[in-house]
Amino acid sequence: MSGRSPRRPRRARARTTSFLTALPLVPALIAVALLTTACIPVRSEAPVAVGTIVFDSSRDGPNFEIFTMASDGSNLVKLTADPTYDSWWPRLSPDRHSILFYRTPAGVHDHDYTKTELWQMGADGTGLVRLREAGEDGWYFQGHAGWSPDGLAMVMFGGQQMGPQLFVTDALGQNVTQLTDRPGTNVDPAYTADGRVVFVGCAQAWCMPEDYEVFLLDPDTGAETRITNDRVRDHDPAVSPDGQRVAWLTLIPTGGWDVKVADIDGSGARRVFGTGTMVGAPVWIDATHFLVHKVVPPGGFQIHKVDAVSLTVTNLTPNWPGSQEYPAA
Repeated sequence: MSGRSPRRPRRARARTTSFLTALPLVPALIAVALLTTACIPVRSEAPVAVGTIVFDSSRDGPNFEIFTMASDGSNLVKLTADPTYDSWWPRLSPDRHSILFYRTPAGVHDHDYTKTELWQMGADGTGLVRLREAGEDGWYFQGHAGWSPDGLAMVMFGGQQMGPQLFVTDALGQNVTQLTDRPGTNVDPAYTADGRVVFVGCAQAWCMPEDYEVFLLDPDTGAETRITNDRVRDHDPAVSPDGQRVAWLTLIPTGGWDVKVADIDGSGARRVFGTGTMVGAPVWIDATHFLVHKVVPPGGFQIHKVDAVSLTVTNLTPNWPGSQEYPAA
């Protein structure tokens, strides 16, 4: 993607303000109040309990909806119920009051990022609102949204089909700022606890899948640190809350995917499962444990907790119907 700035969001405040000045006084006051409310991220009255896991599931079929559960799989709560959509990729805000997630038409799920729309709701399922439409700001696709450590911003990938870049928005998906202007493919961003961004990119302009490597970016200085140099396709990196470890998905030459865990500089990398499988993006829940979804034959995906030290894997949703995916806590 070129260095051209993205188009100004359609909900630009300048246009709205000039329109309000032409309104009669009482309607104008009402409109201002509505605008003020719209600038506040959607929040539940109370935060969800520490340890609660949010995820998407097709257990009620055929589409995917957002659920929460306790860390042992109990206390299952369904937050969304709209069969016209697949709702997936939920991400709990740092204060545990709000949830980001994506929606696509039912049956599309995570297979076509040109159709994704970014939504937000309270952590109890209230206040559902769409933040970003498909194609907003002229983007060909969008995905992988995640909260900043203070909950006031999001990072995501988007832009053009050739050379997608990383962008930062406010907590409502607006006021877009381009974070990277790099050659090749730049996707799968996630904030670290200290405000840096880990992502997948290429070291050169002509980018083949085996060139996808993990990088760490300091948004303040633009300084990059390359974490992997393994010449295999890597995706979905995440850094532990203490900043000491990184986990990511890696393609296995013999087929399937595995999760690798390494020190933050990429040294000491180990594979979790040892063989190729179907597994999803890791999300850390503390300094030594992270969650993934992994297929359990002959059924669908189930949520697993991984000990990053011992590599012990625990299935948190054994024998659940459908697929349970994209966990976060």
